[in-house]
Amino acid sequence: MRWEALIISTILLAPSLPSLLPGWRSALVAAGCLQGLLVVGFLLAFQQLVAVREEGPAFMGLVLLYGIATGVLVCSLVARLIMQIVFSSLSDRAAATLCRVVTVSGLAIAGLALDGLAGFSLARGAGIVMVSASLWLVLATRLAHRRSPTSISWTDTA
Repeated sequence: MRWEALIISTILLAPSLPSLLPGWRSALVAAGCLQGLLVVGFLLAFQQLVAVREEGPAFMGLVLLYGIATGVLVCSLVARLIMQIVFSSLSDRAAATLCRVVTVSGLAIAGLALDGLAGFSLARGAGIVMVSASLWLVLATRLAHRRSPTSISWTDTA
């Protein structure tokens, strides 16, 4: 079994986890800590590349992984903010309907991706990313819908 797909998928999907924390303060602190870990990991991997005199594609792959992980971190926080704004601007009934539609759609996409993984018709890395991203969308939507009656706050009182 090849583990590259699992390792790269984990590196690219772990930055979406801080956006699932309950308050904005805790989400931003976790995002800052994760960004610090990404920088340290990048520097350690770069040091290893220099030690073995590896350059070119390996360095560009390292830069690409770091850039995509940082992009996932920022985009997941922005998506959380947009979802909270949308849910706070909708009526309770419309917000509940939107939450149900997104939940059912996300679970359907995750189910189709799992079926593709089980039937070996989908690449392992792409399947892991699709399942994880759709489950993140479901969780983030449910959390944003639950927090929507209160105004958006930067403290952990949510």
